[in-house]
Amino acid sequence: MIDAAVAFYASSQEGYRAQLKSWAEKQVAAADQHADDLDAAAFAALARLATAPRGADGTKVKSQVGDTLDALHQKAPEHPGVIHYAIHAYDNPPLKERGRPYAEIYDKTAPSAPHALHMPAHIFTRTGEWEKSIDLNSRSAEAALEQSKDVVQSHYAHAIDYMVYGHLQLGNTDEAAGLVDEMLAIQNHQASFGSAYALAAAPVRLPLEQGQWDVAAALSPEMHPVIPWEKFPQTVAMRWFAIGIGAARSGDVDTAQSALAELKSLHAVMDERGQGYWAQLTEAQIMSVEAWIELAGGASEAAVAKQAAAADLEDKIGKSPVTPGHVLPARELLGDMLMELGKPNEATVAYQATLDLSPNRARSLAALQ
Repeated sequence: MIDAAVAFYASSQEGYRAQLKSWAEKQVAAADQHADDLDAAAFAALARLATAPRGADGTKVKSQVGDTLDALHQKAPEHPGVIHYAIHAYDNPPLKERGRPYAEIYDKTAPSAPHALHMPAHIFTRTGEWEKSIDLNSRSAEAALEQSKDVVQSHYAHAIDYMVYGHLQLGNTDEAAGLVDEMLAIQNHQASFGSAYALAAAPVRLPLEQGQWDVAAALSPEMHPVIPWEKFPQTVAMRWFAIGIGAARSGDVDTAQSALAELKSLHAVMDERGQGYWAQLTEAQIMSVEAWIELAGGASEAAVAKQAAAADLEDKIGKSPVTPGHVLPARELLGDMLMELGKPNEATVAYQATLDLSPNRARSLAALQ
């Protein structure tokens, strides 16, 4: 396993993906050479998860890795790494129920670790069990604050974003807004991707989940000053996506066009940096904003086609573990659009497809009632 660490940090590596691939290969080789070493087997499982492709092929790999982790769990029921990695393996819609046994025990295995308290929420978010997710993330955020010193570790903001999402699904809008205010008031967040994502996502969830399109359109481009936002264009994209969708849906096409230009600029940066997943997600956001601009201009057929394409792309690439859910799913936006066009049957299909991936999402549930 030392060889794996050396491979990751080798000076010859060009970029994170290359580092990850070299580390994974060495980690798997170590497990093959030491068949009775449970830790080596656990790290090899993590390596396979870290390098699994996205989409259906990735689900097959994760299911196979899950089989390995299930067997390791039988040998060592309290091994925290095995439980942790099993949750990651099963953190996707087709496999979520296999993750439930691990989600039920991980907080007891490491009851003072912020990340261990948070991790079960990945499964409970997949199953739509909001109260469980909120409770776990509340404990995670509290532990993160207690263990923070000069800076507030990113586990705190990560947990808050999951809590905000859960409260919004339950209709607890005041609680969600209060959590966002508390998070934004902290001035010494860890300047990491995890913090950046939560600080960008949680504030825009509030108007988007409530359909407050004029509020979304009026969001300030200025974001929390502790984060070097130029390092994380994929997080800034959420702000401009919210502004663009909000503006297009509230009749301010000029502002929507300006937001669209910002999104395209951020997309170019992601492409240049080789951030394939995030570039694709931003592409779906761009198409969604374009779709609602088309609708505002009366081009309903073009609008539906573009929104459907955005939904197909977003569903194909899935959600990242950093988020409890996209700030507004493209498939759900398709349902909204079809409903506005007087096509309730087609809208129902879109909303149900959203719920198949994200059970108990409040907006889709409400639309189907």
